[in-house]
Amino acid sequence: MEAKFAKHMIYITNNDTPGLVGKIGHCLGSQGVNIANFNLGRDKIGGSVIELIEVDSPVDDSVLDKLTQIEDIVQVKKLNF
Repeated sequence: MEAKFAKHMIYITNNDTPGLVGKIGHCLGSQGVNIANFNLGRDKIGGSVIELIEVDSPVDDSVLDKLTQIEDIVQVKKLNF
């Protein structure tokens, strides 16, 4: 996966399941978080997935908690550079 690092990002690891990207986007949008770039890579069909999501502004910990509650998400971290 190729990705450029940005000032505000979210790092997610999850299981490769249908509809999960949509759930992530819906969760972020419902919390007022705007996605600037979305990078995704997986090791194999049905395997592990990594997302690096660039967002427009810092993300509150409550948003990370909501993402963590989504089924098949393994890990969520915010990255600020």
